Amino acid sequence: MKTPQEKINAFFGLQSFTNFYLAYQAHNVVESQSKYANLVHQIMAANYPQWVQPQPMPPLPENGKIRVGYVSSYLHSYSGTLWLTGWLRYADTKKIEIYCYYTGNEPDLITEQFREYSHIFRHIPHNLEAVCQQIIDDKLHILVFPEIGMDAPTIQIAALRLAPVQCSAWGHPVTSGLPTVDYFISSELMEPENAQLHYSETLVKLPNIGVSYPKPLVGELNNSRLDFDLREDAVIYFCCQAPFKYLPQYDFILAQIARRVPQAQFIFPRGELLRKRLKRAFAAVNLDSEDYCLFRAIATRQEYIAMNFLADVFLDTFTWSGGNTSLESGRIYAGTARL
Repeated sequence: MKTPQEKINAFFGLQSFTNFYLAYQAHNVVESQSKYANLVHQIMAANYPQWVQPQPMPPLPENGKIRVGYVSSYLHSYSGTLWLTGWLRYADTKKIEIYCYYTGNEPDLITEQFREYSHIFRHIPHNLEAVCQQIIDDKLHILVFPEIGMDAPTIQIAALRLAPVQCSAWGHPVTSGLPTVDYFISSELMEPENAQLHYSETLVKLPNIGVSYPKPLVGELNNSRLDFDLREDAVIYFCCQAPFKYLPQYDFILAQIARRVPQAQFIFPRGELLRKRLKRAFAAVNLDSEDYCLFRAIATRQEYIAMNFLADVFLDTFTWSGGNTSLESGRIYAGTARL
C-alpha cells in the first residue's frame, strides 16, 4: 500500500468478503486467523490512523456506571446474536449503562428487544465511519463485538481501537486474531482443556453455558410426519445445521447409523448441497442414501418448531456444533411455553 489509491482499494477489498469458512476446518486456526487479522488491521490503520491509537480509560460519570457498548450488523432475529438478548436483559443496570450500535438494516421484533434493553440504542446502517465516530464520541469503557467474522464491515471496525477495552464473544466462536481485541468471552461448558491456546485474546470463561437463552414460544402444533414426507415407523434424525458444518470426512457416520438402524430417516432442511456426498458415503456400505435422507426446506418458523417435536433425535455436527439451533432444541425438548 504505497499510494493513497492502494490504501483505498485494499479497504474496499476487505468489504467484499470474509474468511468465514476458516473456522470450520476442525483444527486450531489461531495462527492463520492472526495472519489474516493482522492484514486487516494494517489496512484499517493505513486508512484510519486516528482510530488505532490506544484509548485512555474515561473517568466514571456522575452516575458511577460503566459504559458498555455492543456493536453488530445482526441486532435482529439471527442465530449469531439472539443469545445476546439475555446478557442485556439481565445486566446489572445499577452498575452498567448499555449502548447498542445496530449497523445492519433488517429491524424486527428482536431489534425492539435490543432497543428496550439498551440505555442508548443507535441504528447507523451501512456507514462504517459514522459508527466509529459515534463510538468514539460516546466514550465507552468497554466495547463488545458479539460476533467477529460473519460480517466484513464488523471485522473492519473491530480492527480499530475505539474503546480502551475491546471484547469478542461467541456469536462466531473462533478467535478474531486481531491485536485490537483484548478478551474473548466464552463459557466453561464450551471450552476444552488448554482452550487458551486457540485464542489470541485473553479467554474469559463464564459459568455454565454463559448465557440466559430465551425460551422459545410454541404455538399450536398441528403438523404430522406425513406433512414432512416422513415415515410413521421411522426413527427420525433431525440434521438442521448449515451445510458447511458437515465436513466430508464424517459423511460415513450417517451411513453407519443407517446400517445399524435400518428404519432411520435423516431430514436435512437446508442440506441439499450434501446430497451427492452422502450418496457416495451410503453407496460405500451398499445402501442408497435416497432411502434414508430427505432434503426438504422448512418454510415457516412454526414448521421448524414442529419438526423439533416430530424428530426422535436431534443430530448435531462433529467438531463444530450448533449454537442457536442446539440451544433452542434443548429448550424445546426440556419443555417450552405453549401458547
